[in-house]
Amino acid sequence: MELLDLKLFREIARHGSVTLAAHSLALSQPTASRRLQRLERELHTELVQRSAVPLEVTSAGGFVLDFADVVLRQYEALQQRLGQVEMVAGTLLLATSTTPAARLVTDWVADFVSAQPRVRVTVSEMASHAVERAVAQGEASIGFMGIAPHLRGITAVVVAHDEIVLLVPTHGEFRSLPDVLEPGDLADLAFVDRESGSGTADTVAQTLRAHGFSADFRTVMRVSTGIALLHAVEAGIGAGFVSRQFASSRPLRGARIAPIANLPIGRQLFMVYREHEADQAPVLKAFLRFARMRL
Repeated sequence: MELLDLKLFREIARHGSVTLAAHSLALSQPTASRRLQRLERELHTELVQRSAVPLEVTSAGGFVLDFADVVLRQYEALQQRLGQVEMVAGTLLLATSTTPAARLVTDWVADFVSAQPRVRVTVSEMASHAVERAVAQGEASIGFMGIAPHLRGITAVVVAHDEIVLLVPTHGEFRSLPDVLEPGDLADLAFVDRESGSGTADTVAQTLRAHGFSADFRTVMRVSTGIALLHAVEAGIGAGFVSRQFASSRPLRGARIAPIANLPIGRQLFMVYREHEADQAPVLKAFLRFARMRL
């Protein structure tokens, strides 16, 4: 659930229409519909009566609408407080791995720049291990990554939890795969894998080994980014592991999520920085203050 989901639901209730709500928030109608459906899946209930014209909020939707009103009022009050803090100017160098970049980092940067319009943010996307090195070596002021840091002098804060899922092509030799795979089925699949240093790949390997399964896949292609992996799976080259958050950030074409029986794969997402730099750099200090309020 995101603030935009709550804003969208409030607008749907106000207009009685997904299309009008989408227009008021500068979203496409398909995007608004997908967000509403995802929110209903997350809450395990229907929020609107689709047979009614205009749309009507269900009883459960009424509770969610009350919740949205409270949260959005508090958020608007937070924005006002941020507007009252001391303005800073300069450049914030931010390094992020693929999963946080898909949504979390983008949303945070947008809100931070809105509150601090004299700050310029440069975002570089790379593997999680590279994020940690960039922060440790001063090449980035702050980083977001999918594994816990190991280098000395790095402070880490958990900012989100993430689920990793298996994507498989829906055509070619993969068409005959069952809806739900067994862990042992993975050994027979061709895989598209991420480069060394990927937090997703590390988490998958650790989880499989902890459950007594091999993590030595039949890799037919190795790529450097999450979007390249997604495109390769959609093209039918092989299966691949990605963040559910990343997979749901765009419609899948020629691929599907294949659940693995009794093998949930999850991890934490971290914000990392050097503590001593936070005391000396006004822009970084302002961003960390902003991040703590978001958390």
